[in-house]
Amino acid sequence: AKAIVASLRQHAQQKEELGMYWPNNSTRAFMFQSATAIHTFIMEAFEKTGASEQEMNAMKLWLLKQKQIQKWESTPATVNAVSVLLQTGSNWLGNDGQTAISLGKINVNPVSKEAGTGYIKQSYESQSISPDMGHVSLSKSSEGPAWGALYWQYFDDLDRITKSKIGLNVEKLLFKEEISFSGKILVPITVENPLKTGDKVVVRLTVRSDRDMEYVFLKDMRAACFEPVDQISGIRWKEQTVYYQSSKDASTHFYFYNLPKGTYVFEYPVYVTRAGEYSNGITTIQSMYAPEFVSNTEGIKVLVENK
Repeated sequence: AKAIVASLRQHAQQKEELGMYWPNNSTRAFMFQSATAIHTFIMEAFEKTGASEQEMNAMKLWLLKQKQIQKWESTPATVNAVSVLLQTGSNWLGNDGQTAISLGKINVNPVSKEAGTGYIKQSYESQSISPDMGHVSLSKSSEGPAWGALYWQYFDDLDRITKSKIGLNVEKLLFKEEISFSGKILVPITVENPLKTGDKVVVRLTVRSDRDMEYVFLKDMRAACFEPVDQISGIRWKEQTVYYQSSKDASTHFYFYNLPKGTYVFEYPVYVTRAGEYSNGITTIQSMYAPEFVSNTEGIKVLVENK
């Protein structure tokens, strides 16, 4: 047993944010082949062979971070996960989870917090927000992990929005489809090669995720001069993943039930219907389980000439 655990320890990865885990442990079709169930079985093996409290806490952290962006796949997996969280490592529920948060000169002192998890939520109206509140500091004295998110909502022109990039991010490129002697080719849109009415444009979205995620929503805004070729919504299979694609009046939506770690390239064609200068908007990707995982592309303009 100790030799098996020693081998598992050699193949494990440890990161400050994700804890201790095994990258090849991914969810499969059957109940006890879920990533959560396998991870809890490994934790039980470590505990029975005398693993340190530090190792157990690192594996517990991965379980919690997995729950942040995914669901525990089955009732047995959930029961096993709750069992190892409560019975191994340090007692994270034994402390009050005090976390000090300050926004500039303002200390965040919520009226109430959720029992057990210590979850708090604080909102500020626009008239009470000052520039110095952009300097955020956090400190935590008690044991155990803690995480949160800061949201800033404001209004601005789409063309002025800058790119944001985190572990879950998306990039957008536009290409003009042309016919050559070798067949269809994608040509970058430049000043020397502008768009004209009647052109066929291919929208390419490159999605990157640094961890397995579930329930991810991708929204790609469209310029008013673009008309999508595929008008029918439905389930698609591409890049080794299943998603639901829906064409709206001003955007195209992609819904991912399961988005494993990796890089994905999605494309869809549109036709240029009218001339002029248009805002092509931005593309946003966000986890529905953990809304703090959100990023967007920069805003761009589209110039179309008459054919």
